[in-house]
Amino acid sequence: MPHKASDSWLFLLFNLPAKQSSDRVKFWRRLKKFGTIQLKSSTYVLPDEPVHYERFQWLAKEIVDTGGETTLVRVKDIEGMPYAAVVALFNDARSRDYDELVEPLNLLIKDTKTRKNSPESFANQLQKLRQRFQEIRDLDYFESSRGEDLQRLFEKAESLGLPIKRPETKDRLRIENYRNKLWITRPRPEIDRVGSAWLIRMFIDSDAKFVFATTEIRKVPVTVLSRCQRFDLRRVEAGTLVAHLEGIAAKEAITAEPEALALIARAAEGSVRDALSLLDQAIAHAAGAVRAEDVRQMLGLADRSRVIDLFEALMKGDIAGALKELRDQYDSGAGPAVVLNDLAEFTHFVTRVKIVPAVADDRSLAEAERTRGRAFAAALSMRVLARAWQMLFKGLPEVQSAAKPIAAAEMVLVRIAYAADLPTPDEVVRSLTSGEGAAPARPQGGGETSGPTARADAPREASREAPRDTSRGAPRAALASAPQRQQPLVQEPTAQQADAAPDVAAAPTLARFEDLIALAAERRDLQTKTALERDLRLVRFEPGRLEIALEPNASKALIGDLGRRISQWTGQRWMVVVSSEQGQPTVRSQTESRRAELERGVQADPLVKAVLARFPGAQIVAVREGLPDAPPPSIEGDVLPPEPPIDDDSSVFAEHIRPDDTSDDP
Repeated sequence: MPHKASDSWLFLLFNLPAKQSSDRVKFWRRLKKFGTIQLKSSTYVLPDEPVHYERFQWLAKEIVDTGGETTLVRVKDIEGMPYAAVVALFNDARSRDYDELVEPLNLLIKDTKTRKNSPESFANQLQKLRQRFQEIRDLDYFESSRGEDLQRLFEKAESLGLPIKRPETKDRLRIENYRNKLWITRPRPEIDRVGSAWLIRMFIDSDAKFVFATTEIRKVPVTVLSRCQRFDLRRVEAGTLVAHLEGIAAKEAITAEPEALALIARAAEGSVRDALSLLDQAIAHAAGAVRAEDVRQMLGLADRSRVIDLFEALMKGDIAGALKELRDQYDSGAGPAVVLNDLAEFTHFVTRVKIVPAVADDRSLAEAERTRGRAFAAALSMRVLARAWQMLFKGLPEVQSAAKPIAAAEMVLVRIAYAADLPTPDEVVRSLTSGEGAAPARPQGGGETSGPTARADAPREASREAPRDTSRGAPRAALASAPQRQQPLVQEPTAQQADAAPDVAAAPTLARFEDLIALAAERRDLQTKTALERDLRLVRFEPGRLEIALEPNASKALIGDLGRRISQWTGQRWMVVVSSEQGQPTVRSQTESRRAELERGVQADPLVKAVLARFPGAQIVAVREGLPDAPPPSIEGDVLPPEPPIDDDSSVFAEHIRPDDTSDDP
């Protein structure tokens, strides 16, 4: 009968970000050291005892500190799994640990040559096996029967009458022996490293030196880093790591798929220790041959080939296919954030292959990933890849913080798929400068002519139907076979355009201060235009000389910059002088004054007053100035055109009267 350690259980459920493989391995080691059993993927169980509860509390705190999520639950009963079934899981786990000692212990007992020729070596080996046996016994919470069998085997080995190595009696520790030493420590739960260092400095060695090992160097305060020497371990390349894992699997007679080892090497991120721990976990998880599917399920990763299919659907703009693929992966157990993260990694991989094709020769990559990555790199432009990466990078935080991550992930894919058919900014500018979508010039000489509307609409319809060129960033044209669009013919400039070209290229002439503001707007220098309107008060404006007064909040460097810009724009030397005179109000102040005066005039209009009185609560939101008066009509001969009706110019509604509303009566 197994010993009933507790009537309830402690469940630790946690989830870590997909990229933190080193933390995942660290916590797995810790849980294995505690003697936990695993239910499902990330649920670990221990008997409900105070020491186990404290261990889970410390571990949960570390998981939260590394950016993960965790829940600690006390469970009385597990539906579908009686108490005896859970105890059996613990005993099976301990039996596997005990079985690791049976074979070496039997070999040691049968090795009579070693017992006779080197009894000291026999005693040392037996002592090591005994220590490992005691460690397993400490984790055997329900006294597995396999442990009793192994205990009798140890008694048999010790009954051979050979001397057993006993622990040597050591002298009492002396403080003098621990001075002038170098102390190294790394993070451990329930241990205060700084407090331990203080105790050593206070009671053992006031000049002691310490090495604080850490995997999170960014969390170390700058005040500590400035007083320490730093040693960083370089990461091992993925190809080298795969070869190392293949050698270990061959020596241990373990069958492992190359893709499975590639997934482990990629998840280890260059750490040999993490790769070995992940391989150990994969062997225990698979209980046989290590397959890629088992490793993918263990790490919570999505199928790489399905991620590539999703990438292809997005680049083709197939939003229905992309959403279906995402939903299928989600139903298979892949998290939406993990899928988008893998999608971003593949986008980054394709971009690197486009720049450095040798990147696709990495052994840690699957054959399908290398082959299709080269095809995508040849078909897609750098602008499309950069845009997809940027949208995925911005969408990942939205998915991670959303209440429904799958819905947020679908919206991210919708944005990427619809953006796949949009032109890039430089493509739009090139289309405008080359005259696409604008009416072509009227043909010179004879020939058939058509209306301006027909000529203007023809290029637009052609541009809608024809696919875009791959070099201009259109992914659909690259991934789907379609005829390429013919480039628009370059038209020769007309005589009028040739005559007008020198006038356009001529340097502008500035006769007024308003001309300078208009020139700044034409040059699209919004900063200078804003400074001219807001920070300067005009005192005197002459050709080659601008005399101004500055507003109190104006920048002192504005004068020199303004002089250089005006000289550069006009091709003439301009002098900008700060005057002590008050000068005119700023252009912005004058504009605001005119607007306020116009609003007051409108509010005083009788019709406006009547409207405001008729509709209580109505307000005047904006006032637009009327169009300038039209020039008088030309007089041909002695016939005068009919005189229009006389309107009240003082009314703001006079300009809104249509010509067909006037009376034709004389």
